[in-house]
Formats: sequence, structure tokens, C-alpha cells
Amino acid sequence: MVKLRYMNYTVYDMTIELLGLFPEQSADFSFNYCRQFHAQKELATEFSPYYQLFCELNSFQSFNIKFRKFFGIDYSILLGYFNRAFIEKSEEDIFNHQYERLFSFKVKDTIAKGMTYGITGEYWETGENGYYSFGFDVMYKNQTALQISTGFYYNSISIIF
Repeated sequence: MVKLRYMNYTVYDMTIELLGLFPEQSADFSFNYCRQFHAQKELATEFSPYYQLFCELNSFQSFNIKFRKFFGIDYSILLGYFNRAFIEKSEEDIFNHQYERLFSFKVKDTIAKGMTYGITGEYWETGENGYYSFGFDVMYKNQTALQISTGFYYNSISIIF
């Protein structure tokens, strides 16, 4: 898929998304590239509904790649990498920053019929700082509409305003 926003003789942003399915290998992947060519004000709502808070979104490019491998019907692992960088030299602030992110996600559905659990881990790097997070969740869903879930998530990021 390719998406291009063009208005009043100006190209504002472009998104390219590729998906690949490999049933014989029980795997899939996705790749996403996004480029915002110019700093945007009102049109920044395409990227975030919080335009009124950050007022202007600096021009940037980002790419996201994910690979998932299934092991039977009960196990899978997802590995991914995300990178967001400014196109022009810009001052970083709370809403306009560059970062990299590594992540993984595993799912298992073999504890009991209808029970699923997940383990999540991420590593973020922005500027000179690195942050990590991890979590665990459990969900049970029976044959009727009953669904119960619980979990925890830890994040080493602390934001001070």
C-alpha cells in the first residue's frame, strides 16, 4: 500500500506499507515507511490527535519492521524494530523527538483450554537515554461471553513536566 497526501501543490507526507505471508514457513513480516516532508501544524492530526498540545510536528521519517514466526498453533514470537528520525536538524522536545525501539512479544495458549498468556519486552533509545519495559498478562475466555484478564507492566521511563 502506498499513501500520499498532496494538497495545494504540496506533498505533505507519504506512507509505504509492505506485508508478506509465508504459510509454508508459518511466518509473516511487515514493513512500514513514513515520511513527513514539512513541519505540520493543523494537518498533524493525521499522526496524533493531540495537535493542540504540541502545536507543530517537525518533519521526520520513520520505519517499522516486524517479523513473526509461529510454532504450531499455540506458540508465536514477534520481533520488531522501529526508528524515527528528523529530516532537518530540529530541537527535540516532549512531542518532537527521535528514537529507536526494539521489541518482542510471545504468546502461548497451552496452560488450559481458553487460557492465553503473553510476555512483552521493549527497549527504547532516545538521545542519550535508554529505557526498557516488560510485562506479563493472562487472559481466560470460556465458551460463553465470559472473559477475564489480568497482568502487569513495568516501564523505566519517568516523564517530568
